[in-house]
Amino acid sequence: MWDSRLVSESKLIDVQCGGEVGLAAKLLGEEAVATLQGPVRAFRHRIITPHYAGSLFYDSNGRWVKGLIEQILEYALDS
Repeated sequence: MWDSRLVSESKLIDVQCGGEVGLAAKLLGEEAVATLQGPVRAFRHRIITPHYAGSLFYDSNGRWVKGLIEQILEYALDS
């Protein structure tokens, strides 16, 4: 996720289970991201795979600025 080339791919290698998984990425626009050095203008990309979803932020040089990964929780009745 630290490499901005990720958002231009449609498949990834699943290093935990092996094989390939699909990847959908969409550019959502540019926004200011708060960092310890102050705000940085970054492009926000929405990503979705079979295992996770979230947003990745890269500056105009392709440098990773921030990642927000959603965790999927599943609860079920156990009786």
